[in-house]
Amino acid sequence: MNETTTLPKTRDAEQSRGRILDAAEALFLAEGFSRTALSRVAARAAVPKSLIFHYFPTKQALWEAVKLRRLEGFVSRQRELFRRGPVTIEELVASIRDYFALLRDDPAFIRLCARAGLEPGLNCARFDPELIGPFIARLEEAAARGLIRPGIEPVYLLALIIAAVTQWFEARDDFANWPGMPANATADPAYLETIIEVLLHGTLATGAAR
Repeated sequence: MNETTTLPKTRDAEQSRGRILDAAEALFLAEGFSRTALSRVAARAAVPKSLIFHYFPTKQALWEAVKLRRLEGFVSRQRELFRRGPVTIEELVASIRDYFALLRDDPAFIRLCARAGLEPGLNCARFDPELIGPFIARLEEAAARGLIRPGIEPVYLLALIIAAVTQWFEARDDFANWPGMPANATADPAYLETIIEVLLHGTLATGAAR
């Protein structure tokens, strides 16, 4: 017999979608993406499996929604920052600090990223073009305004910054065993300042305001 679904009303729909995301996130964290069956997500969320497909056409889309939910606050703050006017060095620094704080303050997101990194084609650095596009555009604007040295591709610079921040939190415990590495409370801000100094200030054009 085919499973039928009566679609919930708006408020109930938001709650149902939230329960699906909560259930999927918990299972992705505990078992990984590939081992998580949508039937188990449905059971944990107490919804029909067909309702999952109403909100998320594929399991991959469900993963992306779980990831995006963790990024929503950051993305919203950045969009507000971008609306303030022409790009500045201060804005670029603030964006790096905000992304660093996002990962530092959200251990569950880091665990999701670590889990995702074990599975082909699934990781936290894989952003939709619509999501990452405005960040690339701001760096391209910075290059066009002469803030970034000629020859440095904005898209590569952004990829380096994202990778450097994400990798730090995914492997920080391993780095803690290195000779001379301080405790996390000291290492976190020192590493952040190194990223800003090397990957941003190190790419500035001569004479660009810092």
